[in-house]
Amino acid sequence: MKATIRTNSDKEAFLDHVKGKDIDGAYRAEFSKIRRKRSLNANGYFWLILTIGSYETGNDKDDLYYYFMDKYPTTREVEISDEIHLVPITSSAFNTAQMATLTDNVRRELAMMGIATPDADSDKLIDVYNFYHDRNLV
Repeated sequence: MKATIRTNSDKEAFLDHVKGKDIDGAYRAEFSKIRRKRSLNANGYFWLILTIGSYETGNDKDDLYYYFMDKYPTTREVEISDEIHLVPITSSAFNTAQMATLTDNVRRELAMMGIATPDADSDKLIDVYNFYHDRNLV
C-alpha cells in the first residue's frame, strides 16, 4: 500500500489500515515529508547559466551539463541485490538546495574561465536572457 497523508482523516485511514496487521515476511516501509519542488525559475536560471557558458566557450550546453554533473555528482542510496549502492541523480530530481549548489559551482567554474554570469536576482538578468533569446539559444 502506498499512501499520501495530507489531512488528519488521511492519517487516521492510514493508521487504521496498518494497525494490527500481521507481518509475515519481508516488508519495506518509507515515511518522509513531502517537500516542495524547486521552482521552474531555478531550473531556467541554471540552463541560462549553461547557455552563457556554451556561447562563450563554444561547447554544446548539453555537454557542459554532463561535464558539470560528472564533476559535481549528487548521489542517492539504492538497494540492489541486498547491497546499498550510491547512484548519481540528474538535476531534474534535485531539491532546491542541491540545485542551488550545482548552479553556484557552475558559476564559480565559469568565473574562473573569465566568463561573467548574472546573479539570479540581478536587475540585468532579463537583459542577459533577452540577449540569448534573441539569438534562439534559450
